[in-house]
Amino acid sequence: MKPDSSGSRKPGKRSPRLATAKAQKLFFEALVMNIPVAVVTLDEKDRIISCNPAFEELFGYLLADIEGSLLDELITTEHTLEEAMLNTRSAQRGKRVQKIGVRKRADGSEVEVDILAVPVMLAGEQIGALAMYTNLTEQRKIEEQLKESRDKLQVLASIDPLTGIWNRRAIADNIRIEAMRAAREQQGFALVLIDLDNLKSINDAYGHLAGDKALQKLADAIQAVSRVYDRVGRWGGDEFMLVLFNVNETTAYGVVDRVLQAVRKATMQTEQGSFNLSVSIGVAFVSPRGTSPIDLDEVFSLADKALYEAKAAGRDTLVFKTLPVNPGGAAQAGK
Repeated sequence: MKPDSSGSRKPGKRSPRLATAKAQKLFFEALVMNIPVAVVTLDEKDRIISCNPAFEELFGYLLADIEGSLLDELITTEHTLEEAMLNTRSAQRGKRVQKIGVRKRADGSEVEVDILAVPVMLAGEQIGALAMYTNLTEQRKIEEQLKESRDKLQVLASIDPLTGIWNRRAIADNIRIEAMRAAREQQGFALVLIDLDNLKSINDAYGHLAGDKALQKLADAIQAVSRVYDRVGRWGGDEFMLVLFNVNETTAYGVVDRVLQAVRKATMQTEQGSFNLSVSIGVAFVSPRGTSPIDLDEVFSLADKALYEAKAAGRDTLVFKTLPVNPGGAAQAGK
């Protein structure tokens, strides 16, 4: 048999170009259907050919209900229709378009989306356009939730789990902040160390649970009588820190004395019996010093010395010391 000289191919054999185009089309369709972003494809006249499940979920339409519809008229508001049509026209002319805009769902609600529109090529020819929509409303909601979670974690990391007040790291940060503010605004500043008397004896006589409850009661008493803008934290073990800002000596002494009296009135009830609480308090007051910085090491040292003297005096008392400014402007320890 002579070979066919007409140039026609034998039945059953396809053009390699057509086979490649079909494979590309199948791959493209599978990609669109499985991508987790809302995707819709359009023909040359901007009519919907297909959309993926993510598009149906985002906009509330089923493909069977919208196939052949004009995309822009379907999902835009009257205020965004013209802008949407310009985007689609650009994509149909072979351009890549990326915008942030508002689109409308089937139920009439609006959603802010990141829009990416691109031409669709098949076998080297443009056959339509594709649009992708990322839900920014939902994304921002998730970001806000993440921020809220981070903020809560940050707060939890700053809280003493037993007493619910600031822990040592958090109160130390606040001491630095308040000291700088006091120097900047030329206000009086006081550092107050409060030590729960005889915690070891309480633990031995009434149990560690009673000791924990005594620490909690002390924290509550300090917060109850201090001012709303004072800073209260647990310094460690049986020691608490109270930071007073914008005070003179009289005001500072009054706040600290209220703490002393409030604790004296606190009574603990346990199965082993009842007992009263008391505290030893050391106060370091820093008078206004113009533009001179506050030496926190010196302030801490003075407060610690005052606390030691309060304990040595028999506990259940306070010792108040002032760190004045000498004529040269530098701080010096005083009684």
